Amino acid sequence: MESLLNCEFFAYELRIKGGAYYGFSALSIAGSEERMKKKSQVLVREGEKSGALIVRNRFTKLKFLVPKNCLQREIRSLSGVSKLDVSDESEFVIGKPYPGLSELLKDIYSDAQAKTFERRIRADWQEKVEHGLSKIVFARKTDLSAQGTCLLSIFSRVPLFLAADTWGIRGISDEDAKILTLWFNSSLFLAEILSKRTQTRGSWGRLDKNLIFEMNCLLPSKLKDGQREMLLNLFENLHDEFPSLLDQLKAGTGARARIDRAFLDVLGYKKDRQNEFIGKIHTSLLRKLLALKETMEED
Repeated sequence: MESLLNCEFFAYELRIKGGAYYGFSALSIAGSEERMKKKSQVLVREGEKSGALIVRNRFTKLKFLVPKNCLQREIRSLSGVSKLDVSDESEFVIGKPYPGLSELLKDIYSDAQAKTFERRIRADWQEKVEHGLSKIVFARKTDLSAQGTCLLSIFSRVPLFLAADTWGIRGISDEDAKILTLWFNSSLFLAEILSKRTQTRGSWGRLDKNLIFEMNCLLPSKLKDGQREMLLNLFENLHDEFPSLLDQLKAGTGARARIDRAFLDVLGYKKDRQNEFIGKIHTSLLRKLLALKETMEED
């Protein structure tokens, strides 16, 4: 599928000479405290001032100015993300060194650690950040039955740094990225995931790159002009906030049903049978996820 899509799937893994190596707690900036799930997430966006972002250490309460031209957009986690298009969200990563970085590092780490991290950041951190940017983000490891799991893929007009456990895709147009974002959030694709993913524990699963390529996939390049236009219009008009995946399947309506109906149209499925098909696939997927969730709870 990678060659057919004329693109490159890639993953940026912070744990391999990544976060711990560069002092990531002093580089990642959350948009709000509600998005901060772990103690390692320290910095939160406070506001803006004179071409800089005001960031606050949520533990020491000290505030710092970070120049906007040193920042890149970031996706820290797909958990809790409920919109397909996150172009206007406000998580950031400090993408290159700037005057004042040492003071920020010393507020979070010991003087010795801060000195080591700053040396490493100045050496090659900017290159690593630029390598980890993608406009489309796809889950690499996720708990499909978790309350915070709403979407498996998101899109941003501005490239995002993949701090999350995710896949990015390079070499793809914005239009094709939007169409694939819809496809990866369809029930047809979810059914494939549940049949081929690597199960780790209950409803937790890892979506290996090779398995993705083995799955049936809608190829944007093969779409007719009218089909492309229909799907792109759907993407632009889907401003809904998606509830949890389980709640989407329980409802059987809303944005998920609209996405499913669009792809059934593309596949030539008869319109008068679509509602029945969507009802059946939603029920089947829901039963599967609930069974996996129950298995995990028993463990």
